[in-house]
Amino acid sequence: MTTTKKSTYLFRRRDDGRVIKVRAIWAEMEERRVAGMIYRLADGTEATRLVGEELAREAGPKKRGKQRKTPMTNRAWEKPWVSVSAAVHPCQVAEFQSAADAAGTGARYRSDGRLVCESRRSHDAELARRGIFDTDAGHGKLQPKHAS
Repeated sequence: MTTTKKSTYLFRRRDDGRVIKVRAIWAEMEERRVAGMIYRLADGTEATRLVGEELAREAGPKKRGKQRKTPMTNRAWEKPWVSVSAAVHPCQVAEFQSAADAAGTGARYRSDGRLVCESRRSHDAELARRGIFDTDAGHGKLQPKHAS
């Protein structure tokens, strides 16, 4: 497959080190190739193709979006926190939801049985009410008394 579209290629001249741009189609560039990334330019001098700079130029400037307030590694508490491990069977949802409401934990259960918490406080309270604990919760969180 040959293309007739001209592209811009960047080269560093081997004689004086200047960076130059060359607009050509791919077939012309292949004819000028000496070896590897070394090409013979129209004036007869040799130059090294700067592929990395071409790719960087093609990508354009980095886009600055909204910066996160927390690093990517600390995404465990994006709200709402949904737990599959602390889920109940769908036939038990009504029973567990009424118990959570009576205890005032602020947790809720989806129709598929998954536990949904909007805050760490509701998460900790609901897990303590049920007698289970989160082994990945981090420092300062409730752990069972027999854990070392």
